[in-house]
Amino acid sequence: MNTHFFNGRLGSDAELKYTPNGTACAELSVAVSRKNGETYVTNWFKVALWGKTAEIWSPFCKKGSEVVVSGEAEEREWTGRDGQKRMSRQVNANFFRVCVSTRGQDDGGPGL
Repeated sequence: MNTHFFNGRLGSDAELKYTPNGTACAELSVAVSRKNGETYVTNWFKVALWGKTAEIWSPFCKKGSEVVVSGEAEEREWTGRDGQKRMSRQVNANFFRVCVSTRGQDDGGPGL
């Protein structure tokens, strides 16, 4: 099991899609920054929300919102249009929350 737990900020609004069998999926890009000496280093994580979680939370996932994520990492491999093998890593969230902004710009999401 490869569990990740982190908080960061969304790099863009959530993109809600549906699989061919009708399952909802929201794709997110989360920036996680940490201090390294005098500078900050930012790592980007691809995060997927599935099912009802995706449908409920995606309207609250706006660029710049702070989020908390916990989930399993998954590597996916596919062949691109150019015929080259591609690989990506994403975190399939089993816990997800949008943090309430102290500046009043975030709604906070359901149940908050």
